[in-house]
Amino acid sequence: MLPPADRDIVARDPGLPGLALVLDAQAVSDLLGAPAQPVHLRYKPGVSCMATFRVGGDFVTLRALTRARFDADEIGPRRAALVRLLPQHAVIVLPPAADRRITALRKGVVPGDAMALRFKPERRLVLRRDKAMIKAMSRATWDRALQGARFGASMGGPAVLAVDEGHRLITTAWLQGTSAEAAPPATFARIGAALAALHRAKADLPRRAPSAPPAALADLERLAPHLSARIVQLRRSLALMLQDGAPVPCHGDFSADQVMLAPDGRLSFVDWDEACLTDPARDLGSFLARLDHDRLTGTATAGWAGDSASAFLQGYGSLPPHLPAHHASALAALATEGFRTRRPDWPDLARRLLDRAADILPPPDPLRIAADPAAMARLTGLAMDTATMIRLKPGKRALFDYDARLIGKLRLKGPDLRTPALHDRLRAAGLDGSDGTGVPAARGSVPALHLWLQDRVPGQVLTGLIALDGPTAPLYQTGRGLARLHGTDVGADRSWTMQDEVDVLQKALAPQMRNPGIPRFDIVAPDTPAPDIPASDILALLGHLSDAALALPAGPATGIHRDFYPDQVLIDGGRVWLLDLDLYAQGDPAVDLGNFLAHLDEFALRKGWAPAALKGQQDAFLAGYGSLRPVPGHVGLLRALSLARHIGMAARFADRRHTPRLIIAHLNAGLGAALTRNG
Repeated sequence: MLPPADRDIVARDPGLPGLALVLDAQAVSDLLGAPAQPVHLRYKPGVSCMATFRVGGDFVTLRALTRARFDADEIGPRRAALVRLLPQHAVIVLPPAADRRITALRKGVVPGDAMALRFKPERRLVLRRDKAMIKAMSRATWDRALQGARFGASMGGPAVLAVDEGHRLITTAWLQGTSAEAAPPATFARIGAALAALHRAKADLPRRAPSAPPAALADLERLAPHLSARIVQLRRSLALMLQDGAPVPCHGDFSADQVMLAPDGRLSFVDWDEACLTDPARDLGSFLARLDHDRLTGTATAGWAGDSASAFLQGYGSLPPHLPAHHASALAALATEGFRTRRPDWPDLARRLLDRAADILPPPDPLRIAADPAAMARLTGLAMDTATMIRLKPGKRALFDYDARLIGKLRLKGPDLRTPALHDRLRAAGLDGSDGTGVPAARGSVPALHLWLQDRVPGQVLTGLIALDGPTAPLYQTGRGLARLHGTDVGADRSWTMQDEVDVLQKALAPQMRNPGIPRFDIVAPDTPAPDIPASDILALLGHLSDAALALPAGPATGIHRDFYPDQVLIDGGRVWLLDLDLYAQGDPAVDLGNFLAHLDEFALRKGWAPAALKGQQDAFLAGYGSLRPVPGHVGLLRALSLARHIGMAARFADRRHTPRLIIAHLNAGLGAALTRNG
């Protein structure tokens, strides 16, 4: 009878009628009339499940298919004599000789008296005959296996005795001795030293693909949905932490069972099928992960496993820098092994392997990784030579420049999935810069780092053009650019109301109140000799603005920037680039207009200029907007609301501590009174 976790898998995959059969060793034993020991499983949900069993001295594979694939499977006359069909289950029972990819057996070129040792369907069959080991390979595994066998022989592994390229057979010497799996820790120090010697060798081997979180994590997520949170977190951490150093000759699948101890004590590495050029940390991590696995399954004691791991690393010597990540990745790759070997406790074993992998990984530092051009090139697949942090809001977000051509936006609290898609939609709606207004193109993301990339567009920040008697043309362009943004039909998945505006104003001013029982408003630095402003003045202004805003009738909403001011605009000749659309929402267009004008008001007051000093540029901005869209009549109110927020914001900036009284005076002098007058 299947354990509960396996029954859940069968229930989730009704498209494979024979899945329950091939997962049940007892049912297979009953079917075959002999004890069947599970040795290998390859499961593709909704497609197939290939389960291999040892039955006596041979192997049998049961291939469960969908009903459509079973009916369409073409079995030639030669294979038909070997296989057994189970139509009621849509299952094909195959001996190794019927394997579709390993053809040497049915061609009669393998000695009939050879003893089968290991079998991976459609990949390789390993046999022993006298003092020789024979490997029958598939076409996909042949080239690497042959290269590996020859390289292994040069490194003291089994000698290559014969090669049959036509039938893809490799015959090597059978090594006398025992596996090092249960050797004393002192032997593991010798294994570490031997591995270090391998990594110093020279070889012409295939280069392994760059390291990435193992596919086993995706497989496990389908098998055990209750482990999804652990899997997602580990996958993200591995994506950030896995890096490859300089490639060296590696075994490629290294563990203690790949080491033979000869009677005279000599060490030899075996099974070189995966030999390649890669980061040496892969071999080390694979070896350590298998020791962890044996400890977690009870195959080895914790004390022996710990002592053996320490001796192995000490024998190896200087360790590669990325070993913890490769160790964790190798553990993650083993997370489905319990399922494949049909352990009843496989879900619990998988959980413990994931937890062990998470414990090994140091906490990733997103800011450090984002500032490393080599790491970013690996994560994005884009060539990068330089990385510079250009803005940081601790605990919230950071901005990076890459090669002066890309901008990276990192949000520490979680990935921003909506803004890159918004940029794509706005550009598709015409804001690609071709008609005088644009938003930068999104250029991919690093989800595990909560970072996305956009083009670095040319131009001068509009703030640098704001001055007494400054140019008005850029302000006119900016107004038109904002009108184009408001004129697109690109909606937002969130809305922004007048209540939200009032809430932001109250939040901006509330921290400045010492407490409700003390009617003073502290908006100056402690060493400023000027008296505090009475809280009653602020409360009266707050109430007046809030009441007026909430009394506004609802008007047509558009997509709005929601934080529009000169720093968010680049002037590129006759083109305007709009930046930082993270807060884009559906709302009243007067919010953007009022916020922009209020920033110009505050800028003038901060500089000590007359309140009307920038009127020419403000008028140009409104004229530009009005050339494409009507200017809402209540912009003055939204302008006052935004300017009042600066009273609270001033406390955060040393160069603005003097502005709150000036802002209040300006509002009381007329701007706040003209609550419904246009600008």
